[in-house]
Amino acid sequence: MKKALFMLAICTSMIMANKVELGLVSPIQIGGPTENVDGLRLGLLYTKNNRVNGVDINLFVGHTTSDFDGFRFWGLANINEGSTSGFSLFTGVNLTGGNSDMISLGSWANITQGSAQGARIFSVVNYADSFEGFDWGFVNIGQRVTGIQFGVINYATQLDGIQIGLGNIARNSAVFPVLPLVNFSKSF
Repeated sequence: MKKALFMLAICTSMIMANKVELGLVSPIQIGGPTENVDGLRLGLLYTKNNRVNGVDINLFVGHTTSDFDGFRFWGLANINEGSTSGFSLFTGVNLTGGNSDMISLGSWANITQGSAQGARIFSVVNYADSFEGFDWGFVNIGQRVTGIQFGVINYATQLDGIQIGLGNIARNSAVFPVLPLVNFSKSF
């Protein structure tokens, strides 16, 4: 009995200190949509918070209106209006409105409207306005790419690196902007 009361007290204090967020459909959740989460966010259908710093596990949709920093697991869609940093594992669509500094493994799509750096591995689609790092997906698209694109189709308006795949397009290449298997371009 004492152990149960002790555990209840600890869980209650964590929830009250915004260490744990449990959500069904926003705003039906422990904290409100404008609250920050510093700890663990668990969501079922749609959970929305201002900022998340910690572990984020959502079955369907997790929505962050500011920055996300931490470990994200699962989730059909992870919408982040601010910047994203950390690690993402087995997610559906990761949509970042700001900049991204992530390692993403096993996502359907990583879409960053700002600049992205890191590694996006085993994805179906990777897109960023500006990307620096390693993209390994079925389709990799970047306006400005510095690093490696490895996939079936690779596209860069401005490439400073190498593309490996069946179709490689580097629009800034002086010699061959479209090549099968390997394409590269280096800015000097």
